[in-house]
Amino acid sequence: MSAETKAPSISPLTKPQLEAFTEALRTLYRRYAGGMESLASAAQVPEDSSASPSHLGDLESDIREQDMSINLLEGRQEVLRDIQRALWHVVSGTYGICEDCGEAISIARLEAIPHTSLCLPCQLRTEIP
Repeated sequence: MSAETKAPSISPLTKPQLEAFTEALRTLYRRYAGGMESLASAAQVPEDSSASPSHLGDLESDIREQDMSINLLEGRQEVLRDIQRALWHVVSGTYGICEDCGEAISIARLEAIPHTSLCLPCQLRTEIP
């Protein structure tokens, strides 16, 4: 957060808006958490060496599939952490406030990405090298 901008102490959203976003966040959390077990098992190396592929091409394919599962798992874990942080902001009364500049995050952005913690201008600044 910049020195010249002070974050509002309460969420700029109405109670019905907060309730709707809370439900959206919970639904999103359940959806992302739902496939974690199958991704985690796909990302593990089999302990049984007899299950290992005998052909080099099969081994390469298995490694690629395992890498993809690991990347998907890590991405889901990051989104789940973002959702948990957003739910914490709902409880603390600061949901919808940009963590960087302290300004309100637009409703349209929250509807598109309810677990976002940055307004669009701040998000764009983090993506530009």
